[in-house]
Amino acid sequence: MHSSGPNLVNNLYLKSEDRLNTISNLSYDIAVVWHCIRRCRRDFEATVNSPLPIEEFINWLAITWGIRVYMAPDGYNLSLKFDIIADDKYTMFILKYAK
Repeated sequence: MHSSGPNLVNNLYLKSEDRLNTISNLSYDIAVVWHCIRRCRRDFEATVNSPLPIEEFINWLAITWGIRVYMAPDGYNLSLKFDIIADDKYTMFILKYAK
């Protein structure tokens, strides 16, 4: 039985961090990177003034910030897998987007 008012069940999905923690067993470090990628994507879409195909973002992320992300098998979402392909760019990415 759920009580009224704020409780853990009612607030489970209020923050994106909490939502990510419920869908998989992400480590804290990986969750931080995905929060940064989400913030970065918002910035990217704001600069191009429209949502572009996800492949454009994937390419831009690799070139600009040194992170290669992959599509999930469903062909629509991003996979949780990522690779750091340029350490210096990745460091700047984390400094900029980890708030």
